[in-house]
Amino acid sequence: MSIHKKYVGSFFFSPSNFEFFSLSVQEFKLIVSFTDVSIEILQAHTIMLIQPGPKPETRTYSDYESVNECMEGVCRIYEEHLKRQNPNTPAITYDVSQLFDFIDQLSDLSCLVYQKGTNTYAPYNKDWIKEKIYVLLRRQANGPV
Repeated sequence: MSIHKKYVGSFFFSPSNFEFFSLSVQEFKLIVSFTDVSIEILQAHTIMLIQPGPKPETRTYSDYESVNECMEGVCRIYEEHLKRQNPNTPAITYDVSQLFDFIDQLSDLSCLVYQKGTNTYAPYNKDWIKEKIYVLLRRQANGPV
């Protein structure tokens, strides 16, 4: 028997976990509050910190009104990179794996996302950024995930 894991929030559940899984009203409210927090995070002020090259002088930052705007900003940076690499190409296309390779080759890329409840910014790494970009592009291509 194969076990397929499904990512739910920040927890992994497999079908075997659900054999004895039941939700009480309080647990359901907890799941709903996780969803509300996720929505709040996506709409939160976000600062992108980027260092394209090995030298500290290449460090810069940009700020955005939401996580999605920031992820679109990462895509725009890659698209500008492609335009510089291919100045005579009228239309440039790429797939998500090429974008992720570009992100991986950056010396540093991270985001600071405002947390309303604590009035602080939480840091997120390249893997989190790639996950958010994947969801964003999938939504743009197919509608809601």
